[in-house]
Amino acid sequence: MRIVQAVFGVFHHFELARELHRRGHLEKIYSTWPWARLKREGLPHEKVETFPWLHTPDFLLHRIGLNPRWLSDNLGYQTALTFDRWTDRRLPACDALIAISGAGLKTGQHLQARGGKFICDRGSTHQRYQAEMNREEGLRWGLDTNTSASSNNCVDCSCGWPSGRGRSAKAKSSRLRSRRALRSSCGA
Repeated sequence: MRIVQAVFGVFHHFELARELHRRGHLEKIYSTWPWARLKREGLPHEKVETFPWLHTPDFLLHRIGLNPRWLSDNLGYQTALTFDRWTDRRLPACDALIAISGAGLKTGQHLQARGGKFICDRGSTHQRYQAEMNREEGLRWGLDTNTSASSNNCVDCSCGWPSGRGRSAKAKSSRLRSRRALRSSCGA
């Protein structure tokens, strides 16, 4: 099986890529970081291609404090769209594409149209869901959970996930009952 990966930066994808390479399945991995950063990940240079032109400047501007929110949001959005188009243009023959969420929408659609498999990899739950779970568990254990990750401070990413403001009490109650039932069924 020939597998291609696409990732913003590194995350857990390079660990997977090393294992796929060891087993002879890695065709290529595409990243938005430069090779200077990626060479320490332990893959041969010919297996890695980089598109650092937007993500790296965004990261560096943020690091020195010259990246206002509006610019960072715009660069992040443009990075996702441009990286996807760039990846799509150079996608080699493969059986599957594993892309971190947001990195391969069009590329994945085109691969599926050719009979390949597209795996959209999300390494964690949505930011607002995480914040809400942390808040609820904090309440359950009597801990102070006022953090900057609270659901009211999250970025509105337009994904459709409720922001916490204006959510009906019925929806909250139903979700809490579901989670409590899950906890009791798993022994937590």
